[in-house]
Amino acid sequence: MSARLIDEGIVSVGDTFKILQAAGWTQRLWSALRKKGHAKKAKELLEAEFFGKEKKEKTRPPRPHLVHGLFVSTKDQVANIQEWNAKRSWGFVEADFTNLPPAPAWPADRLTAVVLVPYLETVQRTLDELWQITGARQKNRWRWEKLLSDVEHLTLLDGVEHKPGLRWEVIDLGANWDKKDGIAPATVRSAASSPHAGIIAAGAHFPRWVRAMDRKNVPYAWAPGYVANIPKERPWCSVVVVGFDRVNNSQVNLDAGGNGQCDPRCAVPVFVGA
Repeated sequence: MSARLIDEGIVSVGDTFKILQAAGWTQRLWSALRKKGHAKKAKELLEAEFFGKEKKEKTRPPRPHLVHGLFVSTKDQVANIQEWNAKRSWGFVEADFTNLPPAPAWPADRLTAVVLVPYLETVQRTLDELWQITGARQKNRWRWEKLLSDVEHLTLLDGVEHKPGLRWEVIDLGANWDKKDGIAPATVRSAASSPHAGIIAAGAHFPRWVRAMDRKNVPYAWAPGYVANIPKERPWCSVVVVGFDRVNNSQVNLDAGGNGQCDPRCAVPVFVGA
């Protein structure tokens, strides 16, 4: 309150206090009013009572329903893709969404997710675009500078064909997870069973899943359908991996490791039903 309590055209603060004292206000009430924040609240109540000025409460958008506490619903994923498509000029049209098949039933396993994956015109752009969104939805992001995504450094497993479009995939994000010794991607992956862009899409759709990667209950995730050619290392012998640094930087990481590497922090996800 400054020179006037409510409005320049009403009464002075001194006059207002006299009126209130005459109505029975005590020193105890004055002391309470003078506490931090109370005067502002009293002003709001007086405005609402006498002048019809209701305080407008800030409304927060409803939180999306989370499946298993980690994943957003298939309906929310469609909305995500529509929004990202419009903002990032991916080129999908209304028919791509109306012709999208019904989403598969959500599995009971807590680390298995139904993922709507947007495949763009190339393998390389698909990874780059989904990684940009994944990184933007976390506090910090880091990508290994040697993990390049041009055609000379990134491709898919032999037998996997890149087909642009929208596809539902059911992915077990906790598959092949040996917490003691780790499992090398090379020993379990195949063209039929190994996701690639779906892992990065999961990071984009499910920021809560990424942040839950504590390596005890939720593992990091190899993207075993990718084959990376890391400069100055064995050609075409590396695999993309998504992880999260909970301790130092609260950052999502896009990294790569050798396809024969056994890392107990990492699962080697698979398509369910493959």
